[in-house]
Amino acid sequence: MNKIKYIILLFILLLLIIPTIVAVDDSIKADSAIIVNASNITVGDIEKITVHVNEDATGVINITVDGKNYSAPIDKGIATFKIDNLASGSYDVSASYDGDENYLPGTNTSSFNVEKPGASASVPVKANEKTKANSTIIVNANNIAMGDSEKITVRVNEDATGSVTITVDGKTYSAPIDKGLTTFKIDNLASGSYDVLASYDGDENYLPGTNTSSFSVGKHNAPISVSAKDVKEGENAVVHVILPAGATGSVKVTVYDKSYTNQLIDGKTTVTVPDLAKGSYIVNVNYSGDDNYLANSTQVPLSVGKKAVEPPAIENNTDENLNDIGLDASTGLPIAILAIALIIIVAVVIVKRK
Repeated sequence: MNKIKYIILLFILLLLIIPTIVAVDDSIKADSAIIVNASNITVGDIEKITVHVNEDATGVINITVDGKNYSAPIDKGIATFKIDNLASGSYDVSASYDGDENYLPGTNTSSFNVEKPGASASVPVKANEKTKANSTIIVNANNIAMGDSEKITVRVNEDATGSVTITVDGKTYSAPIDKGLTTFKIDNLASGSYDVLASYDGDENYLPGTNTSSFSVGKHNAPISVSAKDVKEGENAVVHVILPAGATGSVKVTVYDKSYTNQLIDGKTTVTVPDLAKGSYIVNVNYSGDDNYLANSTQVPLSVGKKAVEPPAIENNTDENLNDIGLDASTGLPIAILAIALIIIVAVVIVKRK
């Protein structure tokens, strides 16, 4: 019975965990960029519709035109459709992408007209703002680390001409459109969050348009190298701390109940810790971080051994100072003892003679 309870509990846990895993996986996917291009045609012509997605996207694109569904595989970011036998009139195009392991699903729309033969010849058409199509603008910007170059791409309609202008951090950049794409490269960005405003002035076929995006520039990681040699009681413990050469700010070193804070110079500092009793310690090192580097911390062990006991000094007596302590140079015995021994010997001889 207990085994059945455990199996049921495990099954419930799996039901709770699996959706979380799927959600986490989706959260790291990028947005898919979808651009639908459709052109006006005349009755009897073939309508060619191209759908652009991210260049490395995989899978298929689905479109719906006049209530009919069509699918085409993505090849280098493009799916192409050809539709014939269309009657005159206006048509809406709805494109959808189911996403893949890198990109989220997405949709977009467009429209086109099928004119009757000769209809346009009877009415002169002058290019003006009312006859232009809306421009499609998609801005892609990625988060980077300090020191990296920010690459911003702006996609517009594939046959659009002219240039795209972006504004980042109060600075303006322009680049020509090449097959519907403009690319910008921005260097030397400080850490922080940035907004991107992209604008297109339009051309004879497309109206002006704008779009926005954002990205962030993260600080560098700050690896910490710490060395602290073991010492004996009475000796000072010396802690050497090394960070990247450009790091500034302060380093706090704590050993037991002693704390010391030093400022970094060229990414380095040295802390001296005196008066540690015998024992094992943990040296905690905390870096404050600065405008370019993230805060960080680490720790290393430190051992303080028992103070060494010095042996007592032994006086080196030689023949030259034997007389100073009453020694006979030939025997090394005190003279007084020799005298007493001599007296005893003489006394014994006298007693024997009597």
